Amino acid sequence: EHIDVFYVAPGDLAQSMNLTGQTSHPDVRAEVDRGIATIVDSGKVAGMLVNDSTVDDYLRKGV
Repeated sequence: EHIDVFYVAPGDLAQSMNLTGQTSHPDVRAEVDRGIATIVDSGKVAGMLVNDSTVDDYLRKGV
């Protein structure tokens, strides 16, 4: 209730899914997108590390 920002960490998520180092794996990306949607839909702020090639996509998703 008192948390305003949630940071999505694809590397940690991939490792917990037994996909260490595979942050672009379709299953990891799907979970990242699902997590972002859940955070944004709840009215909180989603944050994550992005780069030049991914920034526009994640901005559209609400990060």
